[in-house]
Amino acid sequence: MKYLLVICVILCCLSLLDFPSGYYIGLRFFVTMTLITEIILEYKKKASWEWIIVFIVISIGFNPVFPVYLYEKTQWAPIDLLVATVLSIRILDSYKPSKIS
Repeated sequence: MKYLLVICVILCCLSLLDFPSGYYIGLRFFVTMTLITEIILEYKKKASWEWIIVFIVISIGFNPVFPVYLYEKTQWAPIDLLVATVLSIRILDSYKPSKIS
């Protein structure tokens, strides 16, 4: 499932470019659905609650059902970069070697 997070990172970075509004609606949908999937997987693995909480917060901000409107792209740009950074950290964190007892 990490490849979906990679796609989210790429899409968030691409959102800094000028696209029609449909792109941003699709971005909201894709990010939200990917993070809901990650929340479910993290919960089933009984993984760290920190990532689950972070994913919930991002999902609320990006949800397409009750969207958060900032109306200006310049206000969304830092949020998109922050989300791309957080998701990149999660991707890298998932590849850490596990401790051997």
